[in-house]
Amino acid sequence: GIDCDPQNAYDDMMLTKELFHKTNGRQYKHFIYSFPPGETITPEQVLENAQRLVMETPALQGYQALIAVHQDRKHIHAHIVVNSVHAETGYKLQWSKQDLADLKERCNTLSRTQGLSVPEKGPDITAWTMPKQQALSKALAGQYQSYYLEMADAISACQSQSVSRADFVRLMDGKGIQVTWTDKRKHITFADAEGHKVRDSNFEKTLRIPCSKDSLEAHFAENAKNVQALKKLQEESTKTEKASFWKSLTQSITQTVSSWRKQHQEATTKEALQIAAQTSIMTEKEVSPNEIPATIRTSGRISPSTSDCGTPEQGRKTNSRDSGTGEREATASSGERRPESRPGAHQRKHYLSST
Repeated sequence: GIDCDPQNAYDDMMLTKELFHKTNGRQYKHFIYSFPPGETITPEQVLENAQRLVMETPALQGYQALIAVHQDRKHIHAHIVVNSVHAETGYKLQWSKQDLADLKERCNTLSRTQGLSVPEKGPDITAWTMPKQQALSKALAGQYQSYYLEMADAISACQSQSVSRADFVRLMDGKGIQVTWTDKRKHITFADAEGHKVRDSNFEKTLRIPCSKDSLEAHFAENAKNVQALKKLQEESTKTEKASFWKSLTQSITQTVSSWRKQHQEATTKEALQIAAQTSIMTEKEVSPNEIPATIRTSGRISPSTSDCGTPEQGRKTNSRDSGTGEREATASSGERRPESRPGAHQRKHYLSST
């Protein structure tokens, strides 16, 4: 005990109250100093740390305190009971939220220096009163339904989906929770259909949910910024997809046209080659000696080869001069008709002589 006998702590504290005539009202302040299961710390060290915390807390100096270390649960813990009346001045204990915050910080600092576990900030529950801690623990274990945790879940879900105060209020109303948020009041009040009301500061202190006005407004601004960034990203993605589509389409059309041109060119070339080949065959047929009448070849008017008489025209002239009447006789005797030619002087002469 501090400033009291541990075996007679109750009597010592009541004597102080009676001395200053303050036996009514709050009788004591109760704290729980606990560690997680499996923490490597001895009961003696827990007792020493608890005594140190009480004696180094300015608001608790001069007040009688009883410290009891328990190991009846999975986690080791200590109960700290402080008399509500000062042993020397008789003043009632004044305990503020700031005093509680300072005590928490001293607990964490002491644990760090000793290499012990320190609660991390986040969604962890921090309840510094026994009834509230027990209720929250049972609710988390699913032993009963807690309106407090339901409100906290709704706040967390709605603030992550809202970009303005109006959005937040509307979403919370959809979950059956009324939000009282006015410029005239410092805090936001949340109330469910059964009439349970909880302030934003309560959630921030117990569950570490940032749901004050400033915190929510900052969260909304960040959400709005993220929404705009997402829209811009989607627009850029759409533009990129369109550009990629048109580029792909253009390439496909270009390839198709190029392939068609190539095929058309190949077909045209093939057709031209076929025409040229047919023309060559026809030309060869026209000058083939085999197709010249036999009488002409035997008469000597047209020679299969131009080596003896030069050109075919020269051969015809020579034969015309040399053959004379014998040519006519050979033609007549064969019974074949000579190919027509332009009338010459010898033809006119033959006509006159025959008449």
